[in-house]
Amino acid sequence: MSYSIDYPTNDHFRSTELDVFTIKDGRLTAVPMSALPIGEVQDVSVRDGRIFVETRTFRENDRPCCPTQSHSFVFKLSNGVLNGTLN
Repeated sequence: MSYSIDYPTNDHFRSTELDVFTIKDGRLTAVPMSALPIGEVQDVSVRDGRIFVETRTFRENDRPCCPTQSHSFVFKLSNGVLNGTLN
């Protein structure tokens, strides 16, 4: 399993998406996963078959450039889908 982090941008905020891939039958295949909240991914690690994601999301009074609320998520594969829970 591997991952990539994409940084799409627009005029108002930068959102970050995490994409996870696996190799199946010699082909790179995207793994479906539950969505992360809008914000920024700070760190990603893979341990014991789980993906740990550190993010920052927006508080009510944050400027569009600068999310400040830290969250930790753990993603685990279940029925072919990576499901995330707050850690």
